[in-house]
Amino acid sequence: MGKAEDIIKEFDSSQENKLKQLKISLEDRLETIRALDAEILDELEDETGIEEEIEEAGDFSERVLEIVVEIESVLSRKD
Repeated sequence: MGKAEDIIKEFDSSQENKLKQLKISLEDRLETIRALDAEILDELEDETGIEEEIEEAGDFSERVLEIVVEIESVLSRKD
């Protein structure tokens, strides 16, 4: 996510393709994480710590989505 944030801060048109690639990569990772979270929760028998795991996963997902929105905003300004 750091790369995407750096490009967003210093964006110029030569970085457009890289930013688009990072957006796709972040969306793919988010999809994978959501699937793994569901599998993990299905396998957990001990409910201790589940709330914390859910909160951490939610925070991460929220940050990824924020970056995706920032990327879309930067790319749309270019058009």
